[in-house]
Amino acid sequence: CGYPNDSIEAKRCFGYVPETPILYDLLTIDEHIDFIGNAYRVDNYHEIANKYLELFKLTGKRKSMAKELSKGMTQKLSMLLALLIQPQALLVDEPMVGLDPASIEDVLKIFTLLKEEGCAVFVSTHIIDIIKDIYDEAYIMIRMNEGTPGNIEGGELTHITGNLYLLRAKEKSVKIEIR
Repeated sequence: CGYPNDSIEAKRCFGYVPETPILYDLLTIDEHIDFIGNAYRVDNYHEIANKYLELFKLTGKRKSMAKELSKGMTQKLSMLLALLIQPQALLVDEPMVGLDPASIEDVLKIFTLLKEEGCAVFVSTHIIDIIKDIYDEAYIMIRMNEGTPGNIEGGELTHITGNLYLLRAKEKSVKIEIR
């Protein structure tokens, strides 16, 4: 984003959604929104929050404490809080864990919308099939021994360290054959 890592400006550019949401058990959804909106000095955070509360179908739960929410709802709240700051880059770790099929579709639509708005969306997942229709580039970590016979089409393999390699998928139909 062009700012020093420890500055508030840099933190406002980058959103993060962990696999296991880190929330305050005794705060309500509204209190979490107020906390993040004020901490990051987001001018119109109530308006932004309302948009995502609707999208994530959390409007009726605004007064519920985090400890009262289901796994899927805590995941949605965590995502809402990361999006509240309107990041330029978003890192999401296993975003579909705990979500029902309809919510997964909603999240994929949000990722696509963010991408169209110019936000870089980085998704860490073990289930690449879920995001195959929305990604521009995929990086897949592969463990294999040097000299392992195999064939890769539509991708570029880079050695990282030891037996760890990184595959950059240039096409949606990467074919990997390792024997």
